[in-house]
Amino acid sequence: MSYPQWLKVEPWGEHEVLVVSAPHAELKISLYGAHVLSYTPQGKSELLWLSSSAIFKKGKAIRGGIPLCWPGFAEGAEPFHGTARISEWQLDSYSLNDQLATLSFSPKVQTNLEATLTLEISEQLIMTLSTLNRSKESFRLTQAFHSYFAVSDYRQVAIDGLQGAVFEEKLEQGARYQQMGVLKPCRALDRIYGSAGEVSFTDSVTGRQVSIVKTGSKSTVVWQPGEAAAGMADVSQDTAEQFICIEVANTHLDPVMLKTGESSQMYMKISCL
Repeated sequence: MSYPQWLKVEPWGEHEVLVVSAPHAELKISLYGAHVLSYTPQGKSELLWLSSSAIFKKGKAIRGGIPLCWPGFAEGAEPFHGTARISEWQLDSYSLNDQLATLSFSPKVQTNLEATLTLEISEQLIMTLSTLNRSKESFRLTQAFHSYFAVSDYRQVAIDGLQGAVFEEKLEQGARYQQMGVLKPCRALDRIYGSAGEVSFTDSVTGRQVSIVKTGSKSTVVWQPGEAAAGMADVSQDTAEQFICIEVANTHLDPVMLKTGESSQMYMKISCL
């Protein structure tokens, strides 16, 4: 397929990556997994963390960027975090104006559960994951935008917007707590917050502030492996402390129940404040 000048194709390991030069940002997305690898707003530094040890081979999930966990997230998903991130996707449509670039993707092989990912790329990144149930049975959908944000050090980050939310800590066998005040990670954590609102974080070293707005999601996942990253072959150890995952999700706390013919949308907007 031939593309316009603002949309180029690059090989990246065994995958094809689209490089999108939008009016106010540059973005890279792998057609394997419809996986956003990089997003850089004009005049700003890279927003996403991508492991230099990431594996770009068929059958392997890519570590970093924004993986799509669909149509299952974590517990109960087979394979783990669903099939979307280890499937081939195709670019269905694209457009460009003086404000933004818009691209739409779908899996090359669709099932009775159909997915569409739409990106709107400008000084902010908007992602919408749509799901349509064409089967004759209801489906219990869990999903996530598993965003890895680049930071100076996760222990220098303050996450605002989760105050008062109840969360489950997976590292403590699902023990439940209430978030008191701004979240300042100081060690490994793997939490699901019952939170539908906007979240923002500030990096105290760089001063960068990032906002994450969402709809169609009542779970916010916050994850950083801490010392456990040393046992992950696809995590570059020299930068293992330089990311924090803040994920827009539907988890077991808020699954989407899709009846036959029903559809749903999960929406995320990322912007630098």
